[in-house]
Amino acid sequence: MADTKNIANILFPPPLIFLLSLIIGLVLHWRDPVPAVPSAISSIMGIILVAIGFFIGFAASGAFRRNKTPVNPYQETTALVNTGVYRYTRNPLYVTMALWLIGIGLLVNSLWTVLMVIPPVLIVHYGVILREEKYLEQKFGAAYTDYKSKVRRWL
Repeated sequence: MADTKNIANILFPPPLIFLLSLIIGLVLHWRDPVPAVPSAISSIMGIILVAIGFFIGFAASGAFRRNKTPVNPYQETTALVNTGVYRYTRNPLYVTMALWLIGIGLLVNSLWTVLMVIPPVLIVHYGVILREEKYLEQKFGAAYTDYKSKVRRWL
C-alpha cells in the first residue's frame, strides 16, 4: 500500500533543534563562562557569521519562492531547487542555522555555545537530511541523484 503522505518524514523540526542547542550553550556559558576566542575579535567574528547566515538563508528562501515550493519540510516538495545558493550546498538553510549558532556563540564569546553546533548538525544529518534525501530521490529520481553527485551536502 502506497504512503499517502508525500513528505520527507523528518524526525524533528531543524530550527527547534538548533534553538535548543543555543539555549543549552547559553545556559552552560552562564554557569561556567569559557571564552571561545580573544574578546577583541569575538564580536566582529560573530557579526560576520550571523550576517553570512542571513545572506545564505535569504537566498535559499528566495530560491524556494521562485520555484514555488514550500520551505517547510512538513509540506510536500513540488520542485527540485538546484539554482542560486543551491549550486554550492544542498542544505543552505541548515548551513544558515549552524552559522547563526556559531555566530551567536562568538557574539557572547562562549565556547560552550560554539561547541553546541555539533549536536544539532549530527541530529539534522541523521534525523532530517538523510530522510529528506531519500524522499527527494524517490520523488525526483535521476534529476536529484545527478544533483546530489555534483553538489556537496553541507559546504
